[in-house]
Amino acid sequence: MKIIWKFETTKEKWITVGIMVSILLQVLLETAIPAQMANISTLLQMNGSEISSIVEAGLKMSLYAVLAFLISLLSSYLLAGICASVCSKIRKAMYEKIIDFSMTETQYFGTGSLITRCTNDIATIENFFNSCMKPMVQAPLSAAIVILRIATGEPLWTLMAIMAMVVILAVVICIFIKVIPMVKKLSAYNDKLSTLTKEHVSGIRVVHAYNAFEKQENEYEETNNAFVKLNIKQEGWLALFAPVTSFVLYGLSVAIYVSGAFVIKDMAGTDRLIYYSNMASFVSYISMLIVAFVNLVSVVLLFPLTNNASKRITEVLSTIVSIKDADNAVEDNDELNEGTIEFKNVGFKYVNSEDYVLENITFKVNKGETLAIIGGTGCGKTSILNLIPRLCDVTKGEVLVDGKNVKDYKLSDLRNRIGYVPQKSFLFAGNIISNIGYGENGRFNLVVDKVIEAAKIGQADDFINSKEGGYNSEVMLGGSNFSGGQKQRLTISRAIYRDPEIYIFDDSFSALDFKTDKTLRDALKEYSKDKTTIIVGQRIGTIQDADRILVIDKGHIVGQGTHTDLMNNCEVYKEIALSQLSSEEAM
Repeated sequence: MKIIWKFETTKEKWITVGIMVSILLQVLLETAIPAQMANISTLLQMNGSEISSIVEAGLKMSLYAVLAFLISLLSSYLLAGICASVCSKIRKAMYEKIIDFSMTETQYFGTGSLITRCTNDIATIENFFNSCMKPMVQAPLSAAIVILRIATGEPLWTLMAIMAMVVILAVVICIFIKVIPMVKKLSAYNDKLSTLTKEHVSGIRVVHAYNAFEKQENEYEETNNAFVKLNIKQEGWLALFAPVTSFVLYGLSVAIYVSGAFVIKDMAGTDRLIYYSNMASFVSYISMLIVAFVNLVSVVLLFPLTNNASKRITEVLSTIVSIKDADNAVEDNDELNEGTIEFKNVGFKYVNSEDYVLENITFKVNKGETLAIIGGTGCGKTSILNLIPRLCDVTKGEVLVDGKNVKDYKLSDLRNRIGYVPQKSFLFAGNIISNIGYGENGRFNLVVDKVIEAAKIGQADDFINSKEGGYNSEVMLGGSNFSGGQKQRLTISRAIYRDPEIYIFDDSFSALDFKTDKTLRDALKEYSKDKTTIIVGQRIGTIQDADRILVIDKGHIVGQGTHTDLMNNCEVYKEIALSQLSSEEAM
């Protein structure tokens, strides 16, 4: 398989070649055993045979068997080691590739599918490599050697063997035709089950709050039942192979012995003895041939599933990441960084979408200014923010940071200048210090005093100190042991700890009470007075003190100015303000 060979080191490739050579030696030893059996059988039935000759033949046969066993053991051990090593490298390559994916690639594959490809599909390849690599080499060699040895045997027996092979081959082709179309469908169902499971676990609070267990269960049950039915159907076809081959093998042995009985009854003396020994030897060889054929067919039947898994992994690894460093990207000069942001006639639409999410977006934010963005749900506010750190790329127009197109920066340099707080707060498993200090990104050593300072500005210090472990308190995956407001304050503190030139807050104050919101913004304004800040908010109280406010409606800028200007000149903004504040407060 190409994917295995691709990830093997030169040393592992040579070991693989050595394993194949050892398998050839094992086959030669195993196929020599029936000849020794026939020799022993003849010696036992011949008058005057010496015990030493029988013992010598028996010792040879035992030696062949022991050597074949030891070679098989060694090759299996080496193969398992190579398999584990190669599959670990594939997992690492998959992880590193997915880490580089932009939102476009992630949405194209889907989270559930990516999880399945990194787990089930790699496990499928590992299982195939472990269990089928040896039969893939061993079976054809065994079959070739056995066929050469039985070709000079009784023509009738050879004809019977050929007929048996034809029957088995016909069954295999029939099973193969039935199973192949099911493989892709099973993978698709597996992806959907992973997606549904992840969705249910991630949204467990919503499921509980809306008492939607039955809805979730029905959706999962429907997919699971379809998966089970198809899986049973596939396994049913595959299950036909074992009994059919056993029936053919035993039937062929009986037919050879029956036909031999009719011939041998008219023989006498040495001829009868030799004929019987040849018949016993032929049946042993036929058994080996059938076993080799069965092993080879088992590989063939597993191949569609493994090939599909290999294609799915290769598809991820060969995907060209849409957002990456430009070929002419140069190192950023920290001394010239001011944090100026400018949008010039920006238009944006998602991949495979005909409609623009944003059109003709033009504005500029200078160093030390605070820009607020407000608008209805789905109007494109978050999309504007995502274009700055290149989580998405513009479809037309350009986004400039310090007068340079963001596409001309190295991604690491661009993103290291930004403190980004997403709409959905996310905390990593660990402790509070590791979560706030997460933003250092290797640029400097984590300093606990600075973590505490960032937490104080982010208004998280009080509730952190109220916990038994303080800053060393455990944080569960996703921050599930913190409230929404606490998570927002911790993620804001994380952005502050980075000490960037640009702050981006995507509706990051929504879970805070009004007092905490005001206190936090005042502390942040004092701390970041020389920084560029962009805030997306739904609450007028959060954004009304900004230097400038953009009003977005259906992907267009419909208003721009201070709170007072917009109350007089922008109906969309005025409508939002009056829905939250009294007329006196709004004005």
